[in-house]
This record gives sequence, C-alpha cells and structure tokens, in this order.
Amino acid sequence: MKLRRWPAHQIVWRWHFYAALFCIPFILLLSVTGGLYLFKPQLEAALDSRYEHLQLTGPAVSAQQQVAAALKAVPGAVLHAYELPLAPQSAVRILVRQQQVISRVYVHPQTLEILHISREDARFMRVMHELHGNLLLGARGSYLVELAASWSIVMVMTGLYLWWPKA
Repeated sequence: MKLRRWPAHQIVWRWHFYAALFCIPFILLLSVTGGLYLFKPQLEAALDSRYEHLQLTGPAVSAQQQVAAALKAVPGAVLHAYELPLAPQSAVRILVRQQQVISRVYVHPQTLEILHISREDARFMRVMHELHGNLLLGARGSYLVELAASWSIVMVMTGLYLWWPKA
C-alpha cells in the first residue's frame, strides 16, 4: 500500500499558480513605481530644470513681494509654504492653499512673472507615490496592495514547497 503525501502536489501547485496570477501584476507595478521613487530628487530636478537657469539682471525682490505675486495668481489662496531657491538664478517656488487644494507657483525672483502653476497632487512624483501606495484608489487600493502582499507570502511558501527536493 502506497502512502499518499499530504498535501497533494497538484493542490499546492494550483495554489501557487493562482497566487501568482493575482500577485504578479501588483509586484510589477510596485517594482516600477518604487524604482522610480528611488530617483525622486533626480527626476524632480529634471522636471523642474526649465525653472533653474533664469536670466537675472540684478537683485531679487523681497520674499514678501514674491508671495504676494503668487497669491495674486491664485485668487482666494493662502500661503502654505515658501521654498528657498536652489540657486540665485532659480525660480522661487511658493506653495499656496485654496480650500483643500495645494498649488505650486513658480515665480521669477526679479520680475515677479508667474512662470508656471501646478497642483501638488498632480505632480509626477506625487502620482507615483499614490500609485505605489494605494493604486490611486484610496483606502480600497491600499487594501488591494496589502492583499497582494499577503498572497505573495502564499506564493513564496508554496513555491518553496514545490522546489524543495523530495526524499
């Protein structure tokens, strides 16, 4: 009489297969977004490079005037943060909040010209962060990521069982 091994090889393989079908898309997405997030300083510097080498003819105006120009560009906003310029010829970045929306305003330090306005939640690295953390779905996306992480453990454990040499 031959003893039957438990669990059956086919059952473990099936669990491994279905766990992989569910997990692999999440693992690939999280790998790409996490890899991009590792290079956040370099990517943000590249995306903001057009605001780093401005032509200046004299000294910059006061920070108070720069903030006033940014607030004028976004009506009804209040000051949220002031980022110091990275270099003397860099644009000033002023974060303003209008209700629950935070916007980044790029201001020329001398002429007070508004070079660009962008919502903080629409910036590339912020989108990558949200995609990585919750798939842009809020709490439900976070639950899906956690579920995929849990099933990844099942996939690893069943993979080890299938790989382990049989006596």
